[in-house]
Amino acid sequence: MKTAQVAWQKNIRTYIFTVTLEKEKGKWIALVPKLPGCNAWAATKEEVLAAIQENIHAYLETLVEDGLSIPVEAESLQLPLRVPAVAVMV
Repeated sequence: MKTAQVAWQKNIRTYIFTVTLEKEKGKWIALVPKLPGCNAWAATKEEVLAAIQENIHAYLETLVEDGLSIPVEAESLQLPLRVPAVAVMV
């Protein structure tokens, strides 16, 4: 059992995606340009960022399950980021 856990942990990667945030009609909207169709809506900025992080995770898990590659936003990012971004581990 311990060997399976170690093997599983080695395959985990962290992906960072930039997020476009908009406020429209009193609601926050988050879009991920690199992941078509991946979006979220919420009443507050904090809620929409939490929701988009969950949606990105589900999106990436679906890609992995379907045997598709995960798009990479950039090979390297300059910190600090100057745009909204979300990190997801898959």
